This record gives sequence, structure tokens and C-alpha cells, in this order.
Amino acid sequence: MTFSLPSPQDDFDRTLLHHVQNHGWFVVKVPDDEAGPGFAFTVGLSLNYQHPEVILVGLDPELMHRVLNAIGEDVKAGQQHYESGLRFSNLLEGYDCAFVSVATAQHREYLGILVWFYSNQPFSAVQCVWPDKLGQYPWDSAAHPQFRSRQPILDGR
Repeated sequence: MTFSLPSPQDDFDRTLLHHVQNHGWFVVKVPDDEAGPGFAFTVGLSLNYQHPEVILVGLDPELMHRVLNAIGEDVKAGQQHYESGLRFSNLLEGYDCAFVSVATAQHREYLGILVWFYSNQPFSAVQCVWPDKLGQYPWDSAAHPQFRSRQPILDGR
């Protein structure tokens, strides 16, 4: 089955499709709101590089954008494959980022544009999880509850 890009409905869709076609991926940023922390994710890594899409939650939007672009550049160059269960020290200076699979049940809430982009076909995504200043991840028992709420883990735990 051949994948065809979805039809754009507005200028945002046209910009997204242009970037995916010409640069390989696009970064979508969703700001903080009353429902929870902001997040950002890639669109196009799966289509163009057979790599899971990547989401980051709870950091500054511009920092998330830069990290996701660095991931995209690494993937495009064939230098890294970011997948669940791995940790990388090259993304946030002084910190190891861990990667976990994003549960399909989280796709519509966090990755709705990807559901549209992939025309309801299955796709995979991983979450880039960052530690606090003490090196604790949200799943660690010593992690502060406020830190946990700033970075929900989307793997279905």
C-alpha cells in the first residue's frame, strides 16, 4: 500500500506538509494550558526515515523544538535510532534522556495531528523523558510529585 499525504485544510497543514516533504519532518508545539504541561512532537520521521515519531513533554517550547530538531538531524544522517529502553547523553547538556514507547491509547490526546497525517494508519512514537536536576526520572520513587505532573509518562504505566 502506498502512502499518500493528507489534504491540507488550512495554512498550518500546508506548512507542515511542506516541511515534511522538503526537510523530512516538522515539529508541532502545543503550549501549556489548564489541562496540563506543554509538549512538542515530530511529524514525518516515520514516513521518511522509518523511525518512530518523538514527543517531549514539560520543557520550554523552544528547547523542545531544538531537541526534536537535533533528533531529526541525527535520524536523517543515520547517526542514531532513538527507541524505547535506550538513554542518550547528547540531547540535554548534563543529562541523560531516556526513551519509552508511547501507548497507542495516548495517540489521539497527545498526537492527534499524527493520526490525521498517517490517515488513521498505525504509527509508532517514543517519548524522550528528561530527568530532574538530581537525575531522577518521573517513574523513580524519589521524584518529586510536582516534577511527575510536569512530565506525564505516556507509555501506559
